[in-house]
Amino acid sequence: MHTRPTSYRIDRTVEDEIAYLRYQIRRFSELRGIYNCRIPPSLVDQVETGRFFTEDELRNAVVSDAEPGSSMDELRSEWASQAQELFEAFFARMKRHPTYFLKVHVTKYGPGGSYHPTGLPGHPGRFISIKDPKIARSHWTFNQTIVHETIELLIHDKVGERKTPHDEKEAIVDKFCSCNELQAVYGPYPKQSSFAGSLPDDWQSYITWLPGEAPSWN
Repeated sequence: MHTRPTSYRIDRTVEDEIAYLRYQIRRFSELRGIYNCRIPPSLVDQVETGRFFTEDELRNAVVSDAEPGSSMDELRSEWASQAQELFEAFFARMKRHPTYFLKVHVTKYGPGGSYHPTGLPGHPGRFISIKDPKIARSHWTFNQTIVHETIELLIHDKVGERKTPHDEKEAIVDKFCSCNELQAVYGPYPKQSSFAGSLPDDWQSYITWLPGEAPSWN
């Protein structure tokens, strides 16, 4: 088994929020019917017009957003409390070694989480984003969301090669996240009911495991 877990840098900066917010505004009309995509209150009435926002407008909107967020230190501690166990329960079993470093952008905006294999303009390098738990009010824990988005990132290439539909991809990731070994660490994993019937027959082939190290499911 691999023994070196991924190092996650959990943070939120104004510059990263600006870059991520611009990305979410471009996708607002596409996502709002599926997810609860939060944007700064000062921009709510203007986003639907499709207008372009300047860097200063986005910065002012982010800085003036008074919605209370989580403590980064508390979120880092929450992840650290299970990081090694989660790595050994799942990622260390994989034949393809997970990345050694991954940035986690904790955001007040967008859906519950997203992954970015090549980064975004103004937000370079691969990263995953997770909506601040105090704002998202998700059924998942913070650690479950990190695992979910990390798995999405790791199967991204195969999803692209196979042209896997969105619903099937989400069902695959939910299946992996609900293996016995992960749930023994982070508790019951709530699957997304809207994707429950979309699991393809070849779901297990999206990850290759070391000999004898595949996780199990009830």
